[in-house]
Amino acid sequence: MATKSKALSKQSVIFRILKKFDILISFGDESYKAYNKNAALFKDMTFKSWKEAVFGNSAAEIYIYGEFNPAQNTLISNIQKSYSAKDVMAVFSKYKDHIKKKNDREMQLFPKQMLVDCLLDLEEKQELESSVSDFFKRYTESSEPDVELERLLYDLISTYNNAARSFRKLTTNQT
Repeated sequence: MATKSKALSKQSVIFRILKKFDILISFGDESYKAYNKNAALFKDMTFKSWKEAVFGNSAAEIYIYGEFNPAQNTLISNIQKSYSAKDVMAVFSKYKDHIKKKNDREMQLFPKQMLVDCLLDLEEKQELESSVSDFFKRYTESSEPDVELERLLYDLISTYNNAARSFRKLTTNQT
């Protein structure tokens, strides 16, 4: 028997089905409320047995989207009425923001090894001051596998600003 999901929207269920089973569906009823996230797909499973496994015995109006080549004289308005993809559009609208947020988070990190490699390259060329090496140790010696770009930039700007301020004070006092 299908276990009910906790307050999943219709679009969430459509998206989960697409990810798990590679099938794009829509609902003509409220079958999505009985979605069983633990259902499996078997090789010789019929559409009816799959619906029952995923949505229980009450799953009646579940539609599959697929390729369709209508007659050339079919009115677009009739295609829109019969084959509307409004549920699919809602899924993509909902999850494009989710994907953007995920990508934004990933762009805020970079592999610590990249920083280590840059530092080693500069040390081999004897172009790295010891104070600069010491500055980056807090990042290269951390237990985290990635470096937070925002934190690194903030620390770099702050340290550079302090160095510029100190240099200005030194040059002002010497004149």
